[in-house]
Amino acid sequence: YTSIGSIHDTVPNALLSVNDTSSKEKFKPAYLLSDGRLERAGRVKKNASVKNDVGSDSHKHEVLLASVIAVGDEILSGTVEDQLGLSLCKKLTSVGWSVQQTSVLRNDIDSVSEEVDRQRSICDMVFIYGGVGPLHSDVTLAGVAKAFGVRLAPDEEFEEYLRHLISEQCTGDRNEMAQLPEGITELLHHEKLSVPLIKCRNVIVLAATNTEELEKEWECLTELTKLGGSTSSLMDASRRLITSLTDVEVAEPLSKLGLEFPDIYLGCYRKSRQGPIIISLKGKDNARIDSAVQALCKKLKEGRVKKNAALKNDVGSDSQNHEVLLASVIAVGDEILSGTVEDQLGLSLCKKLTSVGWSVQQTSVLRNDIDSVSEEVDRQRSICDMVFIYGGVGPLHSDVTLAGVAKAFGVRLAPDEEFEEYLRHLISEQCTGDRNEMAQLPEGITELLHHEKLSVPLIKCRNVIVLAATNTEELEKEWECLTELTKLGGSTSSLMDASRRLMTSLTDVEVAEPLSKLGLEFPDIYLGCYRKSRQGPIIISLKGKDNARIDSAVQSLCKKIKEGVFVDMK
Repeated sequence: YTSIGSIHDTVPNALLSVNDTSSKEKFKPAYLLSDGRLERAGRVKKNASVKNDVGSDSHKHEVLLASVIAVGDEILSGTVEDQLGLSLCKKLTSVGWSVQQTSVLRNDIDSVSEEVDRQRSICDMVFIYGGVGPLHSDVTLAGVAKAFGVRLAPDEEFEEYLRHLISEQCTGDRNEMAQLPEGITELLHHEKLSVPLIKCRNVIVLAATNTEELEKEWECLTELTKLGGSTSSLMDASRRLITSLTDVEVAEPLSKLGLEFPDIYLGCYRKSRQGPIIISLKGKDNARIDSAVQALCKKLKEGRVKKNAALKNDVGSDSQNHEVLLASVIAVGDEILSGTVEDQLGLSLCKKLTSVGWSVQQTSVLRNDIDSVSEEVDRQRSICDMVFIYGGVGPLHSDVTLAGVAKAFGVRLAPDEEFEEYLRHLISEQCTGDRNEMAQLPEGITELLHHEKLSVPLIKCRNVIVLAATNTEELEKEWECLTELTKLGGSTSSLMDASRRLMTSLTDVEVAEPLSKLGLEFPDIYLGCYRKSRQGPIIISLKGKDNARIDSAVQSLCKKIKEGVFVDMK
């Protein structure tokens, strides 16, 4: 195998096949591949993907792959928390799907188009939410249409539906709400839904704005599309173990356990850097899980693993001081994608970056897979001034972040003398033999950022910052040190620290045109819109550099609509 994800979802690389008279096919080792560019020749799924008919009988024995995409500037700025991502990951995992990636995108047609196009080609189904409606910031359907190379066109069925829903408001230009991706759209009606779901081939557009609405849409979706019809791939047998052993002590035993039990998913995570390691085992058979736990206990020191204990089954340069700097945030962790663990750091990091004038372009959550990390880091580092990545750092079998970063830059992991010396002082005798692999860093591009307040140094690989934090308290400390060491917060010229938030009970249709005109009149003012529920009031966010300018924009908006329809929010 080359560029292996898992022996269950790749095939042996045919370019390494050895001609042999025996009936059993043989292969040369991967390092003998003559052309390194062909290493991904084995990266194909053993079974055909489900692109249009998820519920068909022919696919009931596959592991189906999903991707989750949220669209919203307000999430990336840290103003609003993404409520749906974790819940949707949990729901997909509960019915046997494997979530490959989650992303949060800007309200930008091209950003949506590129991500949808990328994910729909590698996943059986893409779920996207946010940015749906008639407002200037509602670009999701336009992005989906562009991803499929079609135009947005009026849909008679949807237009008739809207006429019954919003009656006289759906007139003239306002029936643009009824424009859907042409020729690829199926409307999924259900008596429990106030708004139909939109299915564009293997892309599902959700209208939910909170978990309660998602619960209803998911229930209807599973009935309409048989998303939850297959149970053969469910890993509903599980155990979680907690241990006070160090990463170094459990790394090798866990790697060996993975080889001994290839059918068992092994995950590791901490709730804090100094806290205990939690080991998650998932499979289809409880007896098999029990055997794996017994084997692991034998490999480790007796009494050091508690079964289910407490558990239930170059930025600071002057040349950039007047630019709006672009950032990307990447989390690595299967446990986040399965919905087992909530990503605590993403929202906090977006808030911190926004507070010092950075513009967060995208956030992503990736699998513990070297190629997935490499591809995303390589893509983001080329379009952003700085990429922040966390999770998957350490000596465990699932800690692939540094290897992925190295591959993104086209370098190898190599021992770093400075870091190795640091580790010897930190973990003393445990850093011996093969265990000093913890000291391997991307060769020739790594700078260690030491600070007296940090117990673990930060790693900077050109414009990629590798964070060690596992919770918001640790992130707070790392951020404080990072801003001192790299001048991340040195520029204030791009800060939009003047802001107002207005609330209105007007409909999307009534505010759409006035907001579009306001954007043309005040191009220097950021205008954002969101709801906390589908039936709740619209919240309009205005941000800029000057309070007087913000006040002028608010006055202009009030003149365009009606007096007294907006309420200032504190």
